[in-house]
Amino acid sequence: MKKFIFVLTTIVVFTAAPFVCADLAAEALAAVRRMEELGVKGDVATVYRDYFPKSYQNDIESIVKAFAGKIDGEIFTNAVGLFAALAETGLAKPEYLDKFAKTAHVDLLPVKASEVDVFYNAMKKFAELFSYETLSKGDLNTIFTNPDFQKMAAFLEKQSLRPEYTGSELNQDGSVSITRLWHGRERTIKYKKTEGVWTDSDEYANWDEDIKNTLRAISEIKIDDMTKKQIINAIAETKQALSQAQKAENIGRFYDILEKPVNRLIIVIVKSFTPDFS
Repeated sequence: MKKFIFVLTTIVVFTAAPFVCADLAAEALAAVRRMEELGVKGDVATVYRDYFPKSYQNDIESIVKAFAGKIDGEIFTNAVGLFAALAETGLAKPEYLDKFAKTAHVDLLPVKASEVDVFYNAMKKFAELFSYETLSKGDLNTIFTNPDFQKMAAFLEKQSLRPEYTGSELNQDGSVSITRLWHGRERTIKYKKTEGVWTDSDEYANWDEDIKNTLRAISEIKIDDMTKKQIINAIAETKQALSQAQKAENIGRFYDILEKPVNRLIIVIVKSFTPDFS
């Protein structure tokens, strides 16, 4: 009887195994595709809540709070104002900002002018509503559910090249390797179920160490009164340059206007955030 049960169990296991493997591989692939669908809709809040491990969410929110604790409210308000000024420039000269976008594999052009206007108007409105209080609370849900933030996210996601998935396979360690074609190249990414959700196991392989290093770097940020003044002045100079750049008659003149103030802003920020920078 025991031998019969053993043989029967063995048959069931070997018969069911391929279906279980196929189900898990299909489940992982469906989760990845679902994330992309939500991204195109700008539903960042659902992606963050449903497709990112809860402990990871807590880590990110702790980083946001720690960062807010190091950044002066006045600096933050001025920086958000610069974001709004960039939106104004985008509305005036979207073709000139296209070069920046392409470096991030996002093509703002050619798309309908009306779509570009929606994107930059959303940037401007979000900048007007995004507060230091929200940042200091680490309240990412408020950010992600903001309609203007979602318009921005949806626009950028739609402009990104969609990958073509060519297969998914269950590995012995329980992870699933998903192969896709992106920018003409085939790439295989391993996803592993972490706290009930499928996560890119390669990208987040050193998550705990990365979080510790980030928090350590934030703790070392030092912004005294003089540094604060330098940052605010550099932001104001860049905003003024953006206003002038809106009147540029060609792309060469556009970059000439922005080059020096943007470089100065980058340097003063790097010096503030990197104590050993010289």
